[in-house]
Amino acid sequence: MESNVIPKRFLFGISDRGLELRCVRVTRIRDDMSFVPQYVEHVMPIEDDKTIETILRGARTIAVVGASPKPWRDSGTIASFLAARGYTVIPVNPAYQDVLGMKCYPDLVSIGSPVDIVDIFRNPDEVLPVIDEAIAIGAKTVWMQLGVVNAEAAKKAEQAGLQLIMDRCIAVDYRRLVR
Repeated sequence: MESNVIPKRFLFGISDRGLELRCVRVTRIRDDMSFVPQYVEHVMPIEDDKTIETILRGARTIAVVGASPKPWRDSGTIASFLAARGYTVIPVNPAYQDVLGMKCYPDLVSIGSPVDIVDIFRNPDEVLPVIDEAIAIGAKTVWMQLGVVNAEAAKKAEQAGLQLIMDRCIAVDYRRLVR
């Protein structure tokens, strides 16, 4: 039984990452009433507390992209917060030589050592090159801070096998889940 394109539907599925919500467009319904998806538009970022807690407890090194020494910027405050909790924090910002007494790198590729989490404090339209660098250095997780939402970048990160957390504050989740 063939049909025209059916409107988008949200489907839940189990993968090696757990329960995921996927948006697909069904192009054909088979005789047995199963369907053939045309494409997957978006894979949802990690949002469950247990996975986020595991990521935070397992991480040792966090690169803070967009780190700033300006006291009114969250990026510097959160970098200090994470350093005080025992993480090795690596500020990344081409505008500075150091941030809060820590050596600052112009980009992720310049770091030269393994990074567990890339914490992004950038405008959403500036995230895609950061994702490319995170993939290049073999980062495990990309964390886009509150207000940083870029579906194209998220899809690229997930397709490359990176864990993705988007539109969440790492300090808030740390306080809530790890303490």
